[in-house]
Amino acid sequence: MNLSYQTIERTDFPIGKRYEGKVRDVYDVGKGELVIVTTDRISAFDQVLGTIPYKGQILNELSAFWFEKTKQIVPNHFIKVIDPNISVVRKLERIPLEIIVRGHFRLGDVWQELDEPIVTPTTKEKIGHDLPIDRDEIIKRKILVEEEYDRISGYALELFIFGRNLSYRLDEGFTLFDAKYEFGKDSAGNIILMDEIHTPDCSRTQGQFDKEFLREWLKKNKCGNSFPKMTNHIKRKTSSRYIKFHEVFMDKKFIPAENPTERMTENLRKEGYLK
Repeated sequence: MNLSYQTIERTDFPIGKRYEGKVRDVYDVGKGELVIVTTDRISAFDQVLGTIPYKGQILNELSAFWFEKTKQIVPNHFIKVIDPNISVVRKLERIPLEIIVRGHFRLGDVWQELDEPIVTPTTKEKIGHDLPIDRDEIIKRKILVEEEYDRISGYALELFIFGRNLSYRLDEGFTLFDAKYEFGKDSAGNIILMDEIHTPDCSRTQGQFDKEFLREWLKKNKCGNSFPKMTNHIKRKTSSRYIKFHEVFMDKKFIPAENPTERMTENLRKEGYLK
């Protein structure tokens, strides 16, 4: 793993109003579109911990792959990829929920498969931890009406089953255990899949080819309320697991895109976002 690679920690392009999430830098460029730069930042336990080589490219390319694969199940916000780390998407009104579908449950260190996957929604908090919430409370708070919640949970189940079935076929020992989905609404009130889908950041798999590997390392090495600084070894291990996730689902060798700052600037210029 090339740890000398210039990781993308933060961007500040003059292309519109900028919003910074834990992982993504989002630019509102007008005309109902957002330019999303997926950086190499990694977060866990509500903290940004640093950067992982090639993480942003992996998440961006995987999400584009899955948005294309699942567009017949539910419409999504994806428009196009203009750089290995950059996508253009439709601007939506975010629904403040995370719809988590679980196909397995954990007993100690052992994962057991459920007879049928289940939906376990949580709130989407701007600050602090997301909290479990059930269907009745979602409707009571008027986050969604009954028909909308039932449609969203149905979409999430279909997406998860599609992804899990593909993981079964692709690689023995690489089962999709659970996944998180986020949705928004367009100006007409249509429900649209957004954010990311079936990446190592929003899914868990057999063998921990995802962020769970890093979470476990952090918990094991935590000192009081402080998490350890990521070592080069743990960065390399995390990056290699993300690459494995990418290669299994996309069924091709991962090709790292180098020179990120110069490359992104040039591609934004080619697309007319930068002069």
